[in-house]
Amino acid sequence: MIDLLERFKEQQRDLKSTLPESQLIFLHYRSIDNFLYHFNEIKSELVKRKILEYLEKYFVEIKEKDYFFDNTESNYISQKYIKNIGTYYNYDLNFKVYIPIKRAIFIGLNIDIILFLTGLLKKVYYLPICTIFFTIYFLYLLLFYGKQKKLYGFKY
Repeated sequence: MIDLLERFKEQQRDLKSTLPESQLIFLHYRSIDNFLYHFNEIKSELVKRKILEYLEKYFVEIKEKDYFFDNTESNYISQKYIKNIGTYYNYDLNFKVYIPIKRAIFIGLNIDIILFLTGLLKKVYYLPICTIFFTIYFLYLLLFYGKQKKLYGFKY
């Protein structure tokens, strides 16, 4: 089990040294990096074996594609591997799903527009409360969970 983990860490280092950041995003490099960093903190041997199975399949699949993924394929491997591995880490180690700032603002603005159109936003003096909330939540995730390397998600 330790040999397999070390091999995955070595593959991660190789990816970082050979691929540009723009391509690493499509491979969800930081998510995998965070998973490997905290792997030994998982208590259950059964869960560790399951995570290693997912990681092995992940590394085989990205190697078969020669480490090049477009947006659709990136979404596919995110759903197939990152989401499943992340579920274990979320439950065992309190990992959080990363939300990009653009998405946080987009969601907040859409909700604020709905509140504006329904007249509910005037009750808080037209303050875009949802946009502010999601932006603060993004910063919270980045500052507290990002520094602890406890984030995972699509293109992270």
